[in-house]
Amino acid sequence: MGGVEVSTLSTAVGFTRGSSEEIKVVVICTRAGPLQSALSLAGIPVIISPRPCSYSVTARIAGRSVTNPIAVLWAAGSILVAVVRLVRALPKDCSVIVTKGLLAHLYGGMSARLIGRRCVWHVQEVANSDAMWGLGGKGFNLAAARPADRIFVPAPSVSPHFPTAQPPLKRRLY
Repeated sequence: MGGVEVSTLSTAVGFTRGSSEEIKVVVICTRAGPLQSALSLAGIPVIISPRPCSYSVTARIAGRSVTNPIAVLWAAGSILVAVVRLVRALPKDCSVIVTKGLLAHLYGGMSARLIGRRCVWHVQEVANSDAMWGLGGKGFNLAAARPADRIFVPAPSVSPHFPTAQPPLKRRLY
């Protein structure tokens, strides 16, 4: 498991063990794997909701990033399919959707808006600023942040990309 998966496991376990209130945690994964197994061992329910494949929207040609408009259209369609799948997979009684990962932020936020739920992002990375004519990172980060009710970042280096983000925590919550 990589950093996002380890952080997801730690956060989910922390919510189930560190709350005086009854918090029902369900994690939605795009595929079965080590994270799903670890969550199951911890007694945390997992729903598998596959995300359609997507392709890089840029290619490196002669040292420059060049946008592939066909891949951009494919990515937009993939995100819409992911939103529909996620809305169908979400438990009806969920009140907050917490997302991790750039694409999950985008389609998780859109799904939350569609069903009238709050969305919290836990951002651990930023989009590549070379993508889409140099606007990819900034444009993605700013436009995609619109559906988020709250954004948390783990490090000061990520904060400038999300002007509305909460500052990094001084202590761990879990």
